[in-house]
Amino acid sequence: MNTSSLEVKKTARIYQKSGRKIEVIGLQALNNSKTQEQTADDLGVPRTTLQSWKYRQQAMLKDVDPEIVNFYESPAGLVHLHQILTAIMYCFHKASGCGLPTIQMFLESSNLCKFVASSTGSLQKISQSLDDHILAFRDEEEERLAKGMRRRNITVALDETFFPASMILVMMEPISKYILTEKVSERRDKASWDKATSVALKKLNVNVIQATADEGSGLSSFVKNILGVHKAPDLFHVQQDISKAIGGYLARKVNTAEKNFKESSIQAQKAYDKVKEEVLKLPTRDLSSYPKNLSRKIKKCIELDNQKEMNDLELNRQREDQKIISEKRKEIGKLYHPFDISSGEGRTPEELEESLHALYRTIDEVAVRNDCSEKQKKKLSKSKNMIPSLKGTLAFFWTFVTVLVGDLDFLTLKGNKVFYQCLLPLFYWRMYLNRCREKEQREEIQAVIKKLENELNVRDGPWNSFSKEQQEMLSDKAQECIEIFQRSSSCVEGRNGVLSLLHHGHKGLKGRRIEVLTVIHNFGIIRKSGSSYAEDFFEQKQKSLFGYLIERVNWPLRPRRSNWSSFGDGSCVRRVA
Repeated sequence: MNTSSLEVKKTARIYQKSGRKIEVIGLQALNNSKTQEQTADDLGVPRTTLQSWKYRQQAMLKDVDPEIVNFYESPAGLVHLHQILTAIMYCFHKASGCGLPTIQMFLESSNLCKFVASSTGSLQKISQSLDDHILAFRDEEEERLAKGMRRRNITVALDETFFPASMILVMMEPISKYILTEKVSERRDKASWDKATSVALKKLNVNVIQATADEGSGLSSFVKNILGVHKAPDLFHVQQDISKAIGGYLARKVNTAEKNFKESSIQAQKAYDKVKEEVLKLPTRDLSSYPKNLSRKIKKCIELDNQKEMNDLELNRQREDQKIISEKRKEIGKLYHPFDISSGEGRTPEELEESLHALYRTIDEVAVRNDCSEKQKKKLSKSKNMIPSLKGTLAFFWTFVTVLVGDLDFLTLKGNKVFYQCLLPLFYWRMYLNRCREKEQREEIQAVIKKLENELNVRDGPWNSFSKEQQEMLSDKAQECIEIFQRSSSCVEGRNGVLSLLHHGHKGLKGRRIEVLTVIHNFGIIRKSGSSYAEDFFEQKQKSLFGYLIERVNWPLRPRRSNWSSFGDGSCVRRVA
């Protein structure tokens, strides 16, 4: 046996599990002037099979560019075709809301249907295979990464998302955005939450010390009675209750006042124009000679003008009240920080409570002034009743910081002061700056950051007296501390929005599909930083999810029957019987 035959047999043994690969090798051997008898013997296939492969290739050359056929009928072309098909199914069908009929249309429009099976049945098999391998990757990687991760204290964010026929319970770690669990459930009581999260938390080397969520009874009971940790309120819902109670009500009153002012202005102007027109027609401007009818019109014109001024005053008052509510609502967000946004100094729980009570007194005055209903006042009281929870979360934060920093023996009195007054607020505002979207507030935060950096980097200051190792240790402690203060579960709300779009695209989300989407979120999305959510959570490098799929997903099947015909423009259309 010559050397070329040995190479063919060696490659065939490597590809022995894929009939498509053996076919490509056989066609390449025939194209290299090998006889059919030798090639069939080397591959271990009947000669008639080899002939059918050759006839199929010759027929394909009549419809498709020979260079394209030769490429995709080569080993390198098959590898590329395999990667393309896997990428299409993974990116468009699994990670997005694209259905199999659309994938089929793409394969037909691109003429790739000549080289790969494009029926929905064939694509469905690939889809199921991808699901199996994606879930297998999750099990392998979570087990591997969990063994190497350090023990960590984490905060979790929880929420439910609702669809017409299902409900999904979501738990996420807000710093890394890693989804701990995402399960379809019929109920949202504490038992359902426990069932959905217990397995996921046991597999990870983490200690949940706090949970951020809305005030749902099932969620609250789960956090307090099952997890047994501190529950932080969701700032969004605190502010939203104000909007629901009085924000919308004032907006309607402003619209009504604007309408009244506009109508009275039009009526006053019309009355004035009529009086002016009649006055100009009079032969003399002596007031005593004015007809009585005109005098009544002038009186009416004055009344309408007075009504216009009253409506203008009412409109301005309503707008002012609306502005007050809007500003106070935003001010809650500015106050609910462990540090003052203007000076950078630490804020105590008592200071927060006092500021919030003063703020709500102003809101109550606006509500009374605008004759809010009992239902609206009750909604407003719901928001106001969250003050103890906001205060408790800030107290929890400072307690955690004290415990965490307490084991640093090298901290002197001056070092302790620089940590609390400079380093900790500096790290906090740097983190918050990335989340802030308002231009004015960003400028204010940048000014505070610059001020704190200058105070920290004083040449002969306490910070420069620490060694590099001590500075790194203090920086790590500061980062760990500021990550504990979580004001909202907005990361989960964002995930709920993604699920809503996918639910619409896939016409429903079942348990298996939800699991696949969770894995793709955790391991498949690479952020601008170059890391995935899983890498940020486990603090380790993960394996490539797509690379894992390429190694394990079966090679593309060749179309069994050609139901397609090419036209001059290279497009594919289905033959109609």
